[in-house]
Amino acid sequence: MMKSSTVGYLEAEGMEKTYKITQSQLKEKIDLITCQKGFDLKLPTFGPYVFDYTRNGRYILLGGKKGHIASFDWKSGKLSTEFHLKESVRDVKWLHNEKLFVVAQKKYVYMYDNTGLEVHCLKRHIDIYSMEFLPYHYLLTTIGGAGYLKYQDISTGVIVAEYPTKLGPAKVMAQNPYNSIIHIGHSNGVVTLWSPNLSTPLVKMLVHRGPVYSLAIDREGRYMASSGADRQVKIWDIRSWKEVHSYFSPTPAATLHISDTGMLAVGWSSHVSLWKDALQKKQNSPYMTHLSPGSFVKRVKFCPYEDILGFGHAKGFSNLIIPGSGEPSYDAYEVNPYETKKQRREKEIIGLLEKLQPEMITLDPNYIGNVDTVSLEVREKEALESKQPEEKWVPKPKTRGKNSSLRRYLRTISNTLDSVNFIFFNMPVLRKARSLKGFSQDKEPGSHSSTSSALSSSGLSPSKYSYQTDILSINDEASQTLNVRVKAVRQRALSTSSVLSKNSIKNLLFGKETGVSKNKILTIPSTINLLTDTFAPLLPSIINTASPKFTSLLPTLSESSVYKNYFSKTSKKDANSSAIPEHISFKPHSANTNSHSFGHTLTSMSNMFHPLQKSLSSFDIKHIGSKDIYVNNIIDDVWPLLCMRIFPLFNGEGLLMPVESLNNLVKFHVKKRYAEKKMRLLIEELKRFIEAGIKCFDVNLLSLSDEKMILRLVELWTFFFSTILPYIEAIFLPLQTEFDDLEWTICTYGNDIRENEIDLNIRRITLIRFRDNIIIPLYERLKVIFLKIPLNLDLEQTLTDTASKLLQSILILASVHSLDEKQKKIDNLTK
Repeated sequence: MMKSSTVGYLEAEGMEKTYKITQSQLKEKIDLITCQKGFDLKLPTFGPYVFDYTRNGRYILLGGKKGHIASFDWKSGKLSTEFHLKESVRDVKWLHNEKLFVVAQKKYVYMYDNTGLEVHCLKRHIDIYSMEFLPYHYLLTTIGGAGYLKYQDISTGVIVAEYPTKLGPAKVMAQNPYNSIIHIGHSNGVVTLWSPNLSTPLVKMLVHRGPVYSLAIDREGRYMASSGADRQVKIWDIRSWKEVHSYFSPTPAATLHISDTGMLAVGWSSHVSLWKDALQKKQNSPYMTHLSPGSFVKRVKFCPYEDILGFGHAKGFSNLIIPGSGEPSYDAYEVNPYETKKQRREKEIIGLLEKLQPEMITLDPNYIGNVDTVSLEVREKEALESKQPEEKWVPKPKTRGKNSSLRRYLRTISNTLDSVNFIFFNMPVLRKARSLKGFSQDKEPGSHSSTSSALSSSGLSPSKYSYQTDILSINDEASQTLNVRVKAVRQRALSTSSVLSKNSIKNLLFGKETGVSKNKILTIPSTINLLTDTFAPLLPSIINTASPKFTSLLPTLSESSVYKNYFSKTSKKDANSSAIPEHISFKPHSANTNSHSFGHTLTSMSNMFHPLQKSLSSFDIKHIGSKDIYVNNIIDDVWPLLCMRIFPLFNGEGLLMPVESLNNLVKFHVKKRYAEKKMRLLIEELKRFIEAGIKCFDVNLLSLSDEKMILRLVELWTFFFSTILPYIEAIFLPLQTEFDDLEWTICTYGNDIRENEIDLNIRRITLIRFRDNIIIPLYERLKVIFLKIPLNLDLEQTLTDTASKLLQSILILASVHSLDEKQKKIDNLTK
């Protein structure tokens, strides 16, 4: 029955069906040698297992999710190596031969030899889910949680290319054997095609209405099979980029593979289905089936040049005998299943000498070597026409220091000089106005009638100095401090100056009388202190007058010391500096803060703006990574700062700081919560923050019509899924990569969260917040709309198309499996 020179298949007689033939029945009819090729390895402890065959199909590499690694010659049963990594394994891949293989572990990708010795740690490949190896280019390609596609040459160790997909984390990747193009499946149903020569995808295809679960390309590069969360297996012609036909599966297919003879293997749940001639024409029934009771299928793959299908599952690994799946003839100069040790060494040297360059990877490999038939005259003419005339160079006039660092600094402090000048001129008049009848310190910040009348009575112009009117509301302590500092400034002024102008203040601060050089003004703290110590007590009045509504958002007196603890770092030369308390608790503040208490608050907060301290405006996230911050406990809690940096993302403003800097904040905050044993509080803080960000969308969808509501909902989902979700996952990536192995953290990547376990899946948390705050309030209306779509009842075509896009987002939200009433509602919408 098994042919050696041509392909042979199972042939049924009469009413028999080939898919009803089991492996046990098949082994009774075949020879003993072929029967021995089908075997089961029962490994229930460390599964589920992923695996890979060498190019000649002789060796198998097994990798259990819980760290078990083994490689062996499956035809002779000779074990090469076996060891345990004691950490999770996501993928395994052979390199150019059976002497080297790579393992995608919990954080990095590691390279091992056939004895189990670690050869390299590829630290540029972080949080990897899937790997592929291009044998003719000696390139290792990886994709993972960060969404970066990376090409690394294993012969030289150089990173050839590194491109962001900008579509979030990706777990599905396959290579086209025909042209070495990489296919990546994304969670929004899109498949992108990549080459190391271009930083953007060569092709983008929308293949499913939900996340893509698996991809497979045939050997000739004509057809691509894909499976997704919509429970469909689709066949695509990648020459015309059109769908050929599709199949349905009871549950989403988790893995696909196409043999050298065009046979399609589909793994779903605990079943494996094989379809003969399923690429060109749609088949009514499968060719063969297999059931692995109580063990879901993780990966299926055909063995090269053998009628064998290997599949890894939760309980181990199995080899199935599939007649007709293997290519009977092979080129021994290309791959040789029976090669000797000497032949293997010679082939390795020849492969390195004939290695193709990454620049030769194109969609059409036949393009290389073509002859350009255009004549030389035509090419010269086209080049002349495309050449743009050169612009005549015009020298720029020299600015002669008009934009020097000193002059830029002087421009920034010009407003400060004007404010100090105003005080110097009008201090006696202000004292007189303060004593006039009608002035009350207890008035609200928005009330300035008595102050304006007092100024008018004193001879001041309220319109000219309208921004200074609340100076009169400074409390007694601030007034006394201001009087002392003004006297100090006057004592240092020129004795001949009766009235200090703006130029005289500059001369006082920077002139020859003080012995201070303008070039060194930024390095002398005492001169800057003179300005800031004088101006700091005026902050309450200026902010009160500038924006009365802003007063309710500023912290109270108890919180000002906390912010000072965040952002101030007292100079080591200051002997009178007080020690920063190690712990200061927050207290909620009321929005109705009167003018008197607000003056006290800002007067105490003005100490933050000392030039020898880190102010709120000059503080930068890069200071978080410094050692002094951790050692001296300068920062007690970075969560408010982290929220302040991330929240503009929900308003569409984007991130103003690098993601790596925000990762440092997250690491610092998680270490603090872990030391306090408050990891659950950390997760609750994250949930509340994401929920507050989603609520800032500020849309009232219930009041809109069905058409406008669907359109607006699709816009919100597109903005959330493509802009917010990838950044949130990248920012809080340290929760999954650094801290998911803590003693009380068990479930990080899964969807089923058991009791007393902490869920650190950032993607799941974010999707649940969007579901609960946006989709669930619209459940009844969406249910009616989705019921009308199949029947085309009272719905316009544009609304039907938009609702189909919305259904794609519902399928993604249904994949979180929160096991509550809201999950049941989402499941009802997908039916």
